[in-house]
Parts: sequence; C-alpha cells; structure tokens
Amino acid sequence: MYHLELPRQYLSQGRFHFVTGNYYWGQTQLTEILYTWCGSLFSWETATTLNWFMLFLFLIGVFGTVKRHSRSGAWVSIAALLVGETFRLSMGSGYVDGVSALFGYAVWVLIFGRIKEEDDRSSIWIGVLFGLALWVKISNLILLPILFISLLVINLWNSRAWWRGLRSLLVGILIIAPWLIILWIYTGNPFYPHIYETPWVNPARYSFFSTAGTAPGLTAIWLPIAAT
Repeated sequence: MYHLELPRQYLSQGRFHFVTGNYYWGQTQLTEILYTWCGSLFSWETATTLNWFMLFLFLIGVFGTVKRHSRSGAWVSIAALLVGETFRLSMGSGYVDGVSALFGYAVWVLIFGRIKEEDDRSSIWIGVLFGLALWVKISNLILLPILFISLLVINLWNSRAWWRGLRSLLVGILIIAPWLIILWIYTGNPFYPHIYETPWVNPARYSFFSTAGTAPGLTAIWLPIAAT
C-alpha cells in the first residue's frame, strides 16, 4: 500500500523526494506526511493507529451531532457505520479514510450548523477544510458541487450565497495550490499523473489508468447501481 510505502521511502532518504517508480506519488499526501511523522517518532504501527484515531473522532462527532436531535438516533447512526464492512476494515488499515472522513464531516458541520449566521468566517473555514480534504485525497473534489448547492439552498439562492460559495472555493484553491506547485516543479505537470503524459509514467500504464472503467455520458453515473 503506497500510503505507507511512500513514508518509508521518505524516512530512508531523510527527506521528502520525488518517487519516480510510483504512479501514485502525484496524489495529494497530507496523510502520508502525517504517517511519515508518526513513523519517525515511534513506529509504523503508530501510523495505522493514527487512522484509527481519526475515524474514532469521526464517530464521536457523528454521535454528538445526531444526539442533538435524538439520543437513540445517535446510537443507531454509529451502529449503521460500524455494520458496514468497509468502515470496519478502514479502522484497521493504514489508509487515508480517517483523515478524509474527519475533514468532510467538519465541512458538513459548518455548512449546516453555522452558515446561516452573519459571521462570514464560516465560509472561510469551509474553504480551509475543503482544501485540506483535497490534500488528503483528490477525489474529495466531490465535495465541491455538494458544497455549492448546499450554500445556495441554505441561503435561498441569494447573491450572498454565491459570494460565500466563491470565497470558500478560492480559499480551497489557495490551500491546495502548494501541492500543485510541487507537482509542477518535480514533473512539469501540476496535475501529475493525470491529464497528460510525462516521462515518469509508462504510456501504456497511463492509458490504462486514464481509460479503464470509463462509460459514455450518464451511464457512468449509474454504473455502480447497474452492476449490482
């Protein structure tokens, strides 16, 4: 798993560096940097414990949020999460889901908990958390349309809602920008290993990862449901 392999290589070299043989090096690496820190302080078991701790905090947050409305509902929500095999396996692995879930949950709390207040700092913090979520996993871009739609609906589609959404987006871009600059400096492609080929990715492998599993039009959206 590259989430632990990359930190091992960083520690072996004593520095952060470009790993040419790993196609996934271009993915955002906030969790990997945290794993590197944990591995340098203690052991690799500590790194996987960090993921467990983040998911545990996520469970506490979900419980506290739902408990405001229903105590029994709070326990049901925790049980529903723990019943899922993916969630349980994630708690025992050195993956990135824990940090990703925690940032995603924090974004939702701010959107639904404070965005109606007149304090515009909430939209800034939403952008910060959105940017940090991207630092964990680039697929967290799915938060972007959800974030915009939520802000517009909650604020009744007024001009203030558009401004808040734009401000959150700009802050998120500023947060993720350093990683894009790092990719550009090392590879010449700020979206490495995506968008276009580079000398460090085998063309056949690039083609496979770029086209495998694609489906035309709206078919791709319903593919998980159609496949069941």
